[in-house]
Order: sequence, then C-alpha cells, then structure tokens
Amino acid sequence: MMYNGAKETIVEVASNSRNGRRLYDIGRVIDIEYCLQWDVVNVIPQYNEGKITLVKDARSNQ
Repeated sequence: MMYNGAKETIVEVASNSRNGRRLYDIGRVIDIEYCLQWDVVNVIPQYNEGKITLVKDARSNQ
C-alpha cells in the first residue's frame, strides 16, 4: 500500500531516506534511479547456507 501511494515519486521518496540522502550528497542520484528499476536483469542473487548463488531465470524461478 505504501508503494502505491508513492510510486509516482519513488525516486524522491528514496532520496529522502537515510542512505538515499547519503547517495544524493555524494552526487549518486543515478544509483538511486538504477536501483529502483524493474526487470533490468533476469537473474536474482540468492543467499543460502553461507553461499550466494544466482537464480538464472527469475521469471520462471529456475
């Protein structure tokens, strides 16, 4: 529900968070914008039993 209320201004909302302000202060607004994109890559990192592996196709969960 919170997302639906803020989705039109999500970059601004994220920029006002503690870490968003830190990135903004060092001139890295582009990093905030990048992190808020959807479906940029088709893999998802997964942490399990002390190891990070990749789910190769996030959409099919394989």
